[in-house]
Formats: sequence, structure tokens, C-alpha cells
Amino acid sequence: MKCGTSRGKVRAAIAIVGLIAGIFAGIAYGAGNRPADDEFLPENPEEGSALFTSKLCIRCHSVQGVGGRTGPDLGEVQLGSLSEITAKLWNHFPRMNEAFTIERLVWPTFTNTQTRKLVTFLYYLNFLDKAANAEVGEKLFHEKNCVRCHSVGGRGGTVGPELDSFQERYAIPYITAALWNSGPKMMETMLSEKVQRPAFRERDVVDILAYIRARGFGEEARRRYLAVGNPISGKEIFRKKGCSYCHSVRGNGGKIGPDLARQPLKGSLSYILSELWNHGSNMWPRMKRERIKFPTFKPQEMADLISYLYFLKFRDVVGTASHGADVFARKNCKLCHTPKRPGDETIGPNLAEVGLKSSFDVLAAMWNHAPRIEDRMKEEGIRWPLFEKEEMADLVEYILSLNKER
Repeated sequence: MKCGTSRGKVRAAIAIVGLIAGIFAGIAYGAGNRPADDEFLPENPEEGSALFTSKLCIRCHSVQGVGGRTGPDLGEVQLGSLSEITAKLWNHFPRMNEAFTIERLVWPTFTNTQTRKLVTFLYYLNFLDKAANAEVGEKLFHEKNCVRCHSVGGRGGTVGPELDSFQERYAIPYITAALWNSGPKMMETMLSEKVQRPAFRERDVVDILAYIRARGFGEEARRRYLAVGNPISGKEIFRKKGCSYCHSVRGNGGKIGPDLARQPLKGSLSYILSELWNHGSNMWPRMKRERIKFPTFKPQEMADLISYLYFLKFRDVVGTASHGADVFARKNCKLCHTPKRPGDETIGPNLAEVGLKSSFDVLAAMWNHAPRIEDRMKEEGIRWPLFEKEEMADLVEYILSLNKER
């Protein structure tokens, strides 16, 4: 699928290809042996969409209105980090199992690799912008003073270039690259023309683009789309373009700007665009003072970079094994998974012996055995435990530490 922002485009793509497709690079972390961040970055976040369709998730769940109605629309639900998604899935297992029983559906199972792809796709869904409003965009185009310098459909200023070309360039990274590349010059022009520099909220830019598409001079048949951003390539662009001179990621990099892994960049595509623009007025003068060469971006480079920034929050909680041991006991996991005496059999498998090496191994095991786990817990009179994301992160870390110790 190519990057687009309209609901119609998303629906068309889902109908044609069963949501979306691509390739996902393995992501995992083990206790006490942290991998490089690359292991948390997909090459193409969309491949899990094929599993979403083939495993019949789409029968119960929709994405922006396309799919089933039994469960929530996953394009509307805010799905957080890996640990949060794992916790939410676990917490809803009994409810889902009941729905599967009522519908007489077979509980689907996933390999570890398939689990990685699917969960990455679920995380990616919040990156897609929701349907835009051209009428709101027209109002914003005037309120933000864009009309003072730019024209759309022959109406507006002549200080800056006409924006009709964005009627054809059907992807936010096109305008993100244009705004960034022209940012310093635009600031100077605004000062000379005494135009107040606008700030954008998350929905503003996508609505303005909808207005340009509706009123701009262009041909829809000639619309140009971009490939989905590649976060792995985006990390390399982050380095090559010198972003790491000012910004760090989890402590690695410059200290002039904030650590981007600790910033609230977990938002939609247009939200990250807005953040880049809003902070440009601080970044560009500072780069000039520091004599840092101003980097420019091609649209696809910008798409990759933004995808990289988005996926930095996929790994936002790192668990602690010692805390996880407490969670394991407090949530009664030990009743089924710990032998009472050496040599005794356990109700469930001894987790030190099953060879779980990554967080995705743990999640796949949880999912695949959820119906059996629930049945056995009912037999034993054990209440189904619920987890917060921090508790799940600690629990997974503890389970992985058992394999390492063995």
C-alpha cells in the first residue's frame, strides 16, 4: 500500500489487499542482554495486516470502519507500546475466548514471527491519520495566515509558491519535507511580511491538505504516492543527516536537543509533522549558531525518518526481573508454573524449561494457550489476573530470566 491519509484510500487498500502488506524484521529482547534498537524497528510495519486478515481478526475487529463489529475498531483504539499491547491482549483473553465460543470459531495460533508481525501492525495503526475535513482545512488555511503567502486553486497570496501541486502529491511526507526544507526561508519571509508564524495541532495539517486536494488545480489520476516509511532506513537517515548531533536516543547522541525516545512522539503521522514544524523556530536558529549544516530531505527520506521517530516509543518500558518475580507471585502465576517441591510436576509448564527467549515468545505462548489456561484456572478456582503495562513488562523480564538462568 502507498501512504495516503483519507479514509477512502485506506478502505480501498484494505478491500484490495486485505489491509496492507510488507516485511517485518524480528524484534525481541531478552533478560539482561539488551539488543540494539534495530530489533524493535520493522522494515515495513504493514506486513502483519495479511495475518490480520488470514487469521480472521478482521471478522471481529475493524480498522477505520472496515471489518467486523464484535470487537473495537483497532484504528480508533489507542494501542501503546509492546508491553501495553501484551497486557491488553492478556486482559481480554477471557472475553475473546467467550466470543470465539459463541461464534463457533477456532482459536487461531501464531508462530513467534507471526506474533511479531501482527503486534507491530497493531502498533502501527495509530500512525495512520483519520479522515480529514476539507471545510475545516479551508478555515485553518485562512486562520493560520497560509493564504497571505500561498494560493490554492488560484485564490490567495503570491509571496510563496502555489500549493496546487500538493493536490497530486497524496502523502503527508511530501508536505513535511517541503515545510522542513523551506522552513528557515519561510521564517525570514514571515518576519519581513509581518506574518505571525502559525503553530499546528495534530489535525490541522491533514485538514489543510484535504482542502488543497479539494480545491487545488490538479488531476486525481496523476496523484503520486509514497511507499510506507521504513523505520530501519529512517534510523540511518537520522544519523546521516546529522540529527544525532543535537538529539540522542536513549542516551546515545547529542545533548543540545531532547532525547527523542523520551519525547511524546507517539502520535499520528500528522502529529509528528506538526511537532517538527512547531519546534523548527527553535531548531533552525540554533543550528545556525552551532554552524551545523542544514539538512534537506527528499519525500521518501522524510517518510522513513518520521516512521523511525514513531517506532521509538514501541519500546517505552523495559521491565525489571526482580519486580517481575513479585508480580509472578502476587498474580498467582506461581500456583500453576512453579513446582511445590523439587521434582514435582506443575499444573502448567515449568517456565524455566520451555525455552522462551524473547518477549514475543512469551506473547505467542500466552495467546496460543489462552483457552486452555482459562479452562484450567477455572478448574483450580483461580481468578484471571489483570496487568498494567509496567507489570507485564516486569513479568516478561522475569520469565525470560528463568530461561537465561537455566
